[in-house]
Amino acid sequence: MQDADKNNIKTLNKAWILGGIGCIITLVGAVMSRSSTQYVTFIRRLIETLSVFASMLLFKHNLKETSKEKIEANNKKVDVLINIVLIVSGILMIFVGIIKYKMGIGHNKVVPALITSLLGVAMNVYFTVKFGRSVKQHFDAIVNTQYRLYLLKLIIDLMVTSTVVVMLIFPTWQYLGLMDAVVSIIVSIVLCSQGAIKLIKGDNSKV
Repeated sequence: MQDADKNNIKTLNKAWILGGIGCIITLVGAVMSRSSTQYVTFIRRLIETLSVFASMLLFKHNLKETSKEKIEANNKKVDVLINIVLIVSGILMIFVGIIKYKMGIGHNKVVPALITSLLGVAMNVYFTVKFGRSVKQHFDAIVNTQYRLYLLKLIIDLMVTSTVVVMLIFPTWQYLGLMDAVVSIIVSIVLCSQGAIKLIKGDNSKV
């Protein structure tokens, strides 16, 4: 096994383990803040963490596989899985964001939500850099898919963090609920469009 493969396995293992921990922290923050973006962030992170775990298993399988066709099939499975995860996450964000807004549920205890959002940003920066460097040094289809996933996760978490910061600075702003819902919709559009475009293209080229 090459050093690059060993490093990728370590990074993938870190990704799903820290992702699981992040899910728990996000759920606690969501319950305390009652923010729709935080609830859907928990659901999104849970689905994404499970997809990373599946990607790790298929990556390990590829290292033992000798058939080029089977390796390409596994790569395709991971690519399709991640794209479906993005689309499902986007649909969830639309549904929960709009329903939460219509229910008129307010926001409180925003600080825990801000902490979880910042932790999410930090984690996604780390894995975006790690997977990005690995892809540049030695291209692997599955690792490239993870790089694309974490780059999108980083962009999304930056948007969520911005929303929470506004809630913290302007807690009595009458349009907080609307802003929360709009951010959820924008995030969902980004996720769904990225997943759909890649599914239609049917490739896993470098980002």
